[in-house]
Amino acid sequence: MLHKGSLRRNNGSAFAIVAVCALLIIIAIVTGFRMSVFLGGSQEMKNSIDAGALNVAKRVFELKTNPTGSSSKQGLGYDDVADSQRTISLANINRVWGKSFLVNANAEAMSQQGYGTGGNSPKEAFQNAKTINDELYKILTNTTALSVYFNKLVSGKPAKLLGRGGNVSSGDTAEWDSAALYRGEESNIEVNDPQTIPSGITANLHTKQNQTYMQGYNPSEANGNYFCFVTFHSNEASHLVSNNTFDQWKNVTVPNSTVQTLPNAFKESGHLTDQVQLAASASAVANPMRSYELTIPHSFVAISLTSIATIRLDDGHGHVTNYPPKPYYSDTGTLQPFKSVDLENKRYTYPYTSSKWLGTSGLLNGYVSLGNELQPDNLWQAINALPGDHAAAISVILQRVKEFKPGYTQGELQNLLKSQRLLNNGEDTVTYYIYPKYSTPDNTNAQVAVGTRGQLPSWLNTNATPEGSSKTIVKEQTQRDKPNTAWSTINEGHYEIPMTPKPDWPSYSADVHRTALSGFLTWQPGTGWNQCLGLLSIKRRTDVIFTGWPSRATDYMDEIFGPVE
Repeated sequence: MLHKGSLRRNNGSAFAIVAVCALLIIIAIVTGFRMSVFLGGSQEMKNSIDAGALNVAKRVFELKTNPTGSSSKQGLGYDDVADSQRTISLANINRVWGKSFLVNANAEAMSQQGYGTGGNSPKEAFQNAKTINDELYKILTNTTALSVYFNKLVSGKPAKLLGRGGNVSSGDTAEWDSAALYRGEESNIEVNDPQTIPSGITANLHTKQNQTYMQGYNPSEANGNYFCFVTFHSNEASHLVSNNTFDQWKNVTVPNSTVQTLPNAFKESGHLTDQVQLAASASAVANPMRSYELTIPHSFVAISLTSIATIRLDDGHGHVTNYPPKPYYSDTGTLQPFKSVDLENKRYTYPYTSSKWLGTSGLLNGYVSLGNELQPDNLWQAINALPGDHAAAISVILQRVKEFKPGYTQGELQNLLKSQRLLNNGEDTVTYYIYPKYSTPDNTNAQVAVGTRGQLPSWLNTNATPEGSSKTIVKEQTQRDKPNTAWSTINEGHYEIPMTPKPDWPSYSADVHRTALSGFLTWQPGTGWNQCLGLLSIKRRTDVIFTGWPSRATDYMDEIFGPVE
């Protein structure tokens, strides 16, 4: 039997145990709540930092440099690859390197083919691209500028569960970093036509879903220089990546690069600004979601046409009259270089035999029909006017056109040249320009046009000349007495016959004459650095000889003046 005192003691112990348990439960609940608040707040902070890092990756393209460089470096030659605001950013820096690569590729191909080295152009193109690249690198790695984008977003995303202690900030940006992710994968420079790159030059390319790109972070070499493009995955927006992925690529070296490697990924850290000491970091890859073709936007190919007639009255026996060379055009037609030349007074003779020359008399009038090879009247006809293999001429033009309009076809080129009428400008040489026309401020989506002075865009520098040397690439077959022709009339024409009195000399109404139309085409390549990608020169000459001879002397024509070859 228990005593009342013992019972009271037992009841008191039980109550104490219950109280302790209740207190422990309360402590556990409070601790759990605080822990859940802490963990939730930590996640909110992490989400805020993720958002800040992603905002940096999205808005890093707003950091730009001027393609003319700093005030001491004006005219760097890359205005044509700038964006609509005439600036260069991470979004279009690969266009700078693409143009520089093509200039150097052209120079190396010219050297391989015996056209010279391209002078100082390739070196200048590379050095100026490097200047723009390195200035952009300074901007992209300026954490003060990046922190503006970071803090602008995280300041509006506090860790609310932590109350007044939940404000997030970038804090010390010295720990921020950047990296070059995905070496060897695609950049945002498309190579839609392999002939855009001149023959003999190999670029590092990456093919994805039937589309070919210049490789990112695996520099392509041309003319002894290395051109490093930034990797941007196609059809992919800026996005977060794990810090482990970032750190792995951070330690991957870009080979052969002699310039500052521009980053495509950024790692930022942030922390709570008040009482709770929490910090985290996040990494994100930037992507402009815009690709460009490998081109030299402001460039052109020139075609010059020179047609000259040389005319002389030559009896092959020391009596020669040379008339001034005459430029002619598709609409020149018939000319009369001389009239009423007194053959007897000028002592013109004819070969009666190989060793015997006899006299002539009468008033000789000469006529020549020029420009017939230029019919129909268009630039395609001008290139192909005489028999010969003109494939080499068409090939060099087409390849260079592909450097501002990839994918352009020979059929399109033929139609373009056929659309261009030939010009009579009164000068010895008429030059035509094949060039791109743009409807967009960033010089994309080119349309190919052809024209002469007065029809060209303001950017086109007609004074630019190719850096390479000139070589004959087409030798045409000389045409005799066609399509350009000559004829003559003689008033009171007579020719001497041995032992025949002058009044009895036979009469004749026209002399022996001939035309010889010859031609060749030369190619002088350019790098495109000064806009000029090359000059195709068409040079034709119609040699016209009037002799004053009667037709009986025709057989002596080739013997005395040489055959037409």
